[in-house]
Amino acid sequence: MIRTGDPARDAAACVGVWIAAIEARDGHRAPGAVADRARSAFGHGAVRLGVSGAPIAGFALTLGQGAAVLPGPGTASDTGERPPVTRRTALLNYLAVHPSAAGRGLGRALLDDAVEFARQDGYDEIRLEVRPTNAGAVRLYEAAGFARSPGERPHPLDGGPIVEYRRTL
Repeated sequence: MIRTGDPARDAAACVGVWIAAIEARDGHRAPGAVADRARSAFGHGAVRLGVSGAPIAGFALTLGQGAAVLPGPGTASDTGERPPVTRRTALLNYLAVHPSAAGRGLGRALLDDAVEFARQDGYDEIRLEVRPTNAGAVRLYEAAGFARSPGERPHPLDGGPIVEYRRTL
């Protein structure tokens, strides 16, 4: 079951899930900058924070118009910052499932929740970014109707490639 999260109350638990998922994916400890960057996203105008479980086993954080978008995932400009997210486009900024809850459909449920909430809130499109090497996430997004945009850019923390996916609502 997906419930509406409270960014102030749930941020720490969500960041913990994010770090656990990254460490399971990558096979090594995540640098402190990863947690700092994730923490900073929770104070920037969430359209939807969907969470599941008690304790939280997974979450999806979607941003929209009025969100203070920080440097990081998103199409880079000359300054390395994302362009503003317009009313027309929502940004699925984070989606993660704790490794102990993986493989049970929770990621898809969180993704579907984010898409539906953005649609109901009047957005025309939702976009996200992912490492192309994150095969499980890429399969999930493509199965949910997201299409890859051309090009890639370097991740701001480690320089690895990031690609964008979009879905019309």
